Amino acid sequence: MQRPLSLALLTILLAAPALGQTPPTKCDRLAGMRFAPRVPDAGGADIITRGPEAVAACEEAADRNPADPHIALQLGRAYLAVDPADPRVPGLFTAALDALPALARLRLGTLHDHGWAGLPQDVPRALALYEEACALTGQPGALVACNNVALILLEGDDARQYPRALGLLEAGCAAGDPFSCENLGYEYETGTHVVQDRRRAVALYRQACDADSALGCSNLGNALADGFDGPPDLPQAQNLFRRACDLGEMLGCSNLGWALWQGYDGPEDPEAALPLFQQACAAGIGVGCGNLGDLHYDGIVVAQDHAEAARLYALGCDGEDGWSCLQLGLQLRGGTGVAQDDARGQALIRQGCDLGDSDACAMAAALD
Repeated sequence: MQRPLSLALLTILLAAPALGQTPPTKCDRLAGMRFAPRVPDAGGADIITRGPEAVAACEEAADRNPADPHIALQLGRAYLAVDPADPRVPGLFTAALDALPALARLRLGTLHDHGWAGLPQDVPRALALYEEACALTGQPGALVACNNVALILLEGDDARQYPRALGLLEAGCAAGDPFSCENLGYEYETGTHVVQDRRRAVALYRQACDADSALGCSNLGNALADGFDGPPDLPQAQNLFRRACDLGEMLGCSNLGWALWQGYDGPEDPEAALPLFQQACAAGIGVGCGNLGDLHYDGIVVAQDHAEAARLYALGCDGEDGWSCLQLGLQLRGGTGVAQDDARGQALIRQGCDLGDSDACAMAAALD
C-alpha cells in the first residue's frame, strides 16, 4: 500500500466565477483543478495523464487570456506533467498569488515539497506555504493545503504535532475534501498515529472514492480484497482498481494488472496484465516494476530473461517495493542473471524486510 502523496489534491471547495469569464476550455478539462474550477462545470484532472496535449491546450488558452490566474496555474501544472524540472513553472504560480492567494501558495508549496521546477527540495519552506494557504479559510485550495500540512506533520518526528495533524484531516474530511478522508483512512488502516480501525479505514476510503479520488479507489480495492470489512470481494476490488487506473492513478493500474493476472473476476489473464505493469513501472511505481520483473523471471507472456528481471527488480526496490528487493537479493546470492554478490544480496533481503515484505522478513531472520 502506497501512502497517498501530499500533492494528490482534491476538495469540493469551489471558486466563484468572475463576471464575464470565458467558457470552459480544453485546458480546463485537461489541466484544471476540480476542487477549484476556473468556471462552473469545467471538469479538470486530478492527475494529468495527457501532458503534451494539456500543454498545447493551456498555451493556447494563455495566449487568449494572458491575465487569467487560473490558466497560469493550469499551464504550470501541464508543464510539470511533461517535465517536473520545467523552470517556467514557479513564475506562473507566483503570478497568481494576488488573485488566488491560497491556491497559488498551495501550488508553490508542492514545488518546494518535491524539489520540482529546478527548486531544491525544502520541506520547511513547503510547510510554511501550506500553513499560509491553510489559514486562508474559505479560499480555493485552503482545505487541500491543510491536508498537506497534516501530512508533513505526521511524517515528522514531533509527536506533539500529531493531534493537530489528525484534527486537520478530520476537519478536512468533514468539510468534503476526499483526500483528507483518504489520508485519514490510511492512518486507521495502519494504526500508525491512531488506534487501528480497518472498518473505519474502509468507510473513509469509500467516501474518498465516491468523490472520484483515484488513490482512494485503489486503497478501497486493496481493503476489499483483503477483507477489511467482511469477506474478501475480489470482483469489486478489480472494479475499483480499474476505476483508479482510468482516473490516472498508476498504483491502481498496477493493482488492476495483479487482479487480472490472479483472476480476481474471471480467468487468469497475465497477457492483459503485462501492459498495465509496464505503464505503472514507467511511471515509477515500484510494485509495478516488481510484478513486471516476475513475468520476465518466470517467462510468463514474455521471453524468460533473468537479467531483465534483475533490472526491473532493481527499479522496483528503488521504488520501495520490498518484494522487488527480496527477489533481487535472491538473484544476487545465487548469481542468477547477475554477477554473484552474497553480501549485497543479504543487504537487499534485509531492505525488503524493512519495507514490510513478510517473505523478506522470514528470509532475513534465517540470515541472522
